[in-house]
Amino acid sequence: MYRITHYSFIMQYTKSVFFLFFLLFIISGVEAQRSYDRTGYGRYNKAVFLELGGSAGIYSFNYDMRLNRGRQDGIGFRVGVGGLSARVTANDQSGRVGYIAIPATFNYVLGQRRHGLELGIGGTLFHVNGEAEDSNDSFDFDGTAAVPHLNLGYRYQALNDGLFFRLTYTPFIGLGHMAGVSLGFNFK
Repeated sequence: MYRITHYSFIMQYTKSVFFLFFLLFIISGVEAQRSYDRTGYGRYNKAVFLELGGSAGIYSFNYDMRLNRGRQDGIGFRVGVGGLSARVTANDQSGRVGYIAIPATFNYVLGQRRHGLELGIGGTLFHVNGEAEDSNDSFDFDGTAAVPHLNLGYRYQALNDGLFFRLTYTPFIGLGHMAGVSLGFNFK
């Protein structure tokens, strides 16, 4: 029987992740010499959220943006990052595994108000590495793979700034199926 003796998130990538999200916020907020009313009309609808399960496997932090100004629906994209590292021991065997996942999806939302149907197609870049050993042998592994996926789900987003929620079904093409739940904040 396996048990996890050491569990930590991949901290070496934390600065890069925060820098990526910071750049996305800066880029999405740039509006050259235009002024909009304070209701948010004419601005892009954006969201940041944590997804458990879904297109990154265990979890991911994500940024989503609609590409039509002032609209809750229509075409958009989402990009995220997730990963973890764990050490496992059982009897005379031990091992360590770590992975980083970067999901990217083009999506389309049907529904013009708070509730919508989300349809998407994209891919997740997985990088996995680790090592395993027992009393007689040891081996290392390291690899990267891009896995295409589809996305089908329910999406709730506040009309202005506020709660963002998703419940999704994500079939990985050639790998199996995953369900996901997302919670975050949307803003204009």
